[in-house]
Amino acid sequence: MTMPESVQDARLPQSADALRQWVVVRVAEQARLPRSEVLPDVPLAEYGLDSLYAVTLAADLEDGLGIALEPTVALEHQTIGELVDFVLGELEKERAEGV
Repeated sequence: MTMPESVQDARLPQSADALRQWVVVRVAEQARLPRSEVLPDVPLAEYGLDSLYAVTLAADLEDGLGIALEPTVALEHQTIGELVDFVLGELEKERAEGV
């Protein structure tokens, strides 16, 4: 099944650096901080992000990458680095399974 172009264009970057940057931008916007102050090894909670935002971030990742993620993924993987590594691992599993 081929996705419509509009859906393909809306997909998130799938390289580690690009996806990490995408998450940094979203966290910075939500926390109202300059991007330069959002670091991949700092727990998301230190930016004042709550569980509601963590679930929203997980849904955005799920929708943008086209993979199934638990709503609590951003709570379980507490830094941007951990979250991106986990998500990319899940994406790789999906590809390997041919889904």
